[in-house]
Parts: sequence; C-alpha cells; structure tokens
Amino acid sequence: MCGINSPEYDPHYTQVQEIGKAGSKFIQEELKMKSVYDYMFHLLYEYGKLLKYKPTVPEGSVEVCLETMACSGPELEKTFKMNSMVRVIDFNAWMDPFIELTASPTVS
Repeated sequence: MCGINSPEYDPHYTQVQEIGKAGSKFIQEELKMKSVYDYMFHLLYEYGKLLKYKPTVPEGSVEVCLETMACSGPELEKTFKMNSMVRVIDFNAWMDPFIELTASPTVS
C-alpha cells in the first residue's frame, strides 16, 4: 500500500524532498549556537520590557550556578550541556546592531 506522501499521490514529492534536505543542510552547516542564543537573548530582553510587575526572589530559594546545572547527569548529557553553555554575553556588542536598526532616521 502506498502512503499519501509517496510520489504516486503527490506531484510535488521531489520538490518537497529537496526543500526538506536543503533545510536540514542549512541547520547542520549554517545555524550556530551563538545565533540561537542571540535570538533567545533578544526575545527574552524584549519580553522583559513588557512585564508589568517586578520579579522577586522567593524566600528560601537557592541560587544554582551554571556549572552545577551543567555538571549533573550522565556523561554524554554533561558534555552536551558544557558545549552548549554560554560563557559570556557582551550586551553592548549585541545591542549595537539592534539600536542602529531601530534608530529613527534624521530629517535634513
């Protein structure tokens, strides 16, 4: 029995396969963790500006450092966590291009 996504039923099957392979190749070769973290930082920064309340630390809470979180779990998991951990965020370097894009144009 043929599946609904097989070449017999889908005239664009080859195109769909090519698009999927190109997308996978892009993710594997071009997308870097730095870009992902930059996006997440930007997203959270902008979301934080929308908050109407001031967050507080609950009484009795315990601060956990990145190294403690990254060093827990099986060895493969530790390696993955350590390799994907952001060491330093240079806020000014990150914001400069964003400020240039959002700056209002000058009228002469």
